[in-house]
Amino acid sequence: MTSLNDAFTQLLEALKMRFQTINPTGAPQVYYLVFPPDQALEVKHQLHKWRRRLNDQGFKTQEYSFARQLPRLAAKNVLVNKSLGLEAKSPMPPAAKFAASSRLLQQLTGAAGEKLAADIITRFGGAGDNSVLLLTDLEALHPAVRIGTIENQLTQSFKGPVIVFYPGQRTAKYALKFLGFYPEDGNYRSTHFEATA
Repeated sequence: MTSLNDAFTQLLEALKMRFQTINPTGAPQVYYLVFPPDQALEVKHQLHKWRRRLNDQGFKTQEYSFARQLPRLAAKNVLVNKSLGLEAKSPMPPAAKFAASSRLLQQLTGAAGEKLAADIITRFGGAGDNSVLLLTDLEALHPAVRIGTIENQLTQSFKGPVIVFYPGQRTAKYALKFLGFYPEDGNYRSTHFEATA
């Protein structure tokens, strides 16, 4: 079993070695710290310590919290607002929601994800190699956006490394289950480190 701190230490070591290794997916700059959703509060408590560890290694950290940014973007963007409104209009189990409106959900969440990625790139895209962007509070994306959409946009145009704090499960080398109940998604191009304890 791997603790949160052990998983973060493994991630930090990979981040320091990123110029010496090649990720077979072609996108070495995105790293996921995957943790059980019930440890989300502990991740929030540890975040300031992890930022200090990154700073001690010479990295400049910047944070993008989805919990803080989604309301601002929803107020300015109709697609993000509609995507966030899906849950309020028809709360139902996730599997039923995907089956009932998968095409609409995909259209809305894809467009909303692209808007979020554009916001991240606009705000942090000019950061250098020693800047590390921390994407936090991913649980706020449920059910509006899938992080995979955002990751795809970032890997195409973002320069510095990104650490994604991901509440969910790792089911294979490049496959994750968001919040532990979404369908498995194997389209991630990133490197994953999982806390299991």
